[in-house]
Amino acid sequence: MRHKKWFAAALLLIILLITMHLQTKGIRVTSYTLQIRNLPEQFDGFTILQLSDLHSKLFGENQEELLKLIRSQKYDLVALTGDLVDKSNPDIFPAMTLIQQLKGKPVYFVPGNHDWWTEFQTRSRC
Repeated sequence: MRHKKWFAAALLLIILLITMHLQTKGIRVTSYTLQIRNLPEQFDGFTILQLSDLHSKLFGENQEELLKLIRSQKYDLVALTGDLVDKSNPDIFPAMTLIQQLKGKPVYFVPGNHDWWTEFQTRSRC
C-alpha cells in the first residue's frame, strides 16, 4: 500500500511538471471582440495582435513557428505587452528576430516586469 501512494504521488508530480513545461513553451491564440459605444466608425473591426510573455524564447528557426501563426491572423497593429526577455536569460535576439520580421503594420512595446528587472540591459544591443 505504501508503494502505491509513492507511485501515485510521483506520477502526479510528473504530470504536473509536464503540464507546466508545455504551458511555458507553447503558443496560444485567444480572440476577444469588444463592443464600445461611441467608437469612431473608422475603428469598426480594428484588430490588435497582442504578444506577451515571450521570455527570450525561440519558436522555431528565426521565429518561423510564431511568425506562421501571426501571419495567419488578421490585425491592424501589434502590441508587445511585456516580458520580451527573461530576467534569468536577458537575450534580446529572439525578440529582435521577431520584431524585424513584423513588417507592414505598426508595432508598439510596453515593458513588463522582466524587462524592468534586466534594467533594459538589452537596449544597447537593439
